[in-house]
Amino acid sequence: MFVAPPNDVRGNFQIKRITTLYDGTLSSLLSIIVGVVLVFLFLSPSADAPLLKLWVVFMLSTLALRGCLWAMFRASKPDAQNVRRWEIGFACAMCLSGIGWGTLSGALYPAGETVRVFILVLAIITAFSGAIYASVSRLSFFMFALPTVMPGLLRFVLEQRESYHLFGLLASAGCVLVLINVHQTLFRFAIRHLHHEAEMETLLAEQETIFQTVTAGIAIVRDGRTIKCNSRLGEILGRSLKDIQATPLADMLTCAEDVQAILASSDAAHNDGTQFYSLYRMRRGNGSEFWADISGRRMSRAQGGDVIWLISDVGLREKIV
Repeated sequence: MFVAPPNDVRGNFQIKRITTLYDGTLSSLLSIIVGVVLVFLFLSPSADAPLLKLWVVFMLSTLALRGCLWAMFRASKPDAQNVRRWEIGFACAMCLSGIGWGTLSGALYPAGETVRVFILVLAIITAFSGAIYASVSRLSFFMFALPTVMPGLLRFVLEQRESYHLFGLLASAGCVLVLINVHQTLFRFAIRHLHHEAEMETLLAEQETIFQTVTAGIAIVRDGRTIKCNSRLGEILGRSLKDIQATPLADMLTCAEDVQAILASSDAAHNDGTQFYSLYRMRRGNGSEFWADISGRRMSRAQGGDVIWLISDVGLREKIV
């Protein structure tokens, strides 16, 4: 899905951010279903039945819209140029859901005090859930949270006696500020994590490019077995990469004495933290032999750590020179 260039940290970050935004869609849709069912059960005894059914249809329609948008995103290949459009589409769909929740404080607002408290609490909880599901997008959060919570808070203020209006306004403003603060905290944490992840992936992509394009063969050896090698090593040895990983590198030398010598010399150099270097005859997959320039260094000072080997065909190098 990532189509930004390997060295485009910002592009990879933006793609990861929008991908993370859409990854929470299914959990969000499940929450909507639970909320719609609870509202229907609470309001059905007292609310206007046709109006309540219309509300349920609207909420399920927004749910279907968001599900289709999620499916389209999953099937697409977003790049750094169109991620903003995907974010705007997500935010608009979230806004429709928020409007649906907000309408519960309008024509569907119940008469019973207990059910009214439920609606207000539901609106606040839903808005806070938006802070989580839209933690990587300020636009999506505000377009969802404000339509969800503001009608309920306004209704709460207007229902107070006139002498308590100021108290209601302060309480509502405090709730909104806490909600925004929660989102900002989650946003900073998520963005910092995604930035670090994008930088690490870009660095690994650059290292892999270097690993595969150097002229020398490279093998990373652990306990005598090659755990990773580049395609150039396969070309030098005339073997498939799978064959190289299945065969100990020492077995590709031409004589047993060389095997013992290279193991003893390289172990001594690696234990001292220095680089091993020498010339040995090696055997290709077709049985032909060649002089190889072999150098290696342990990747960490720990005893028994992985060793990185560089192997070059001396004869081929001399021909090139």
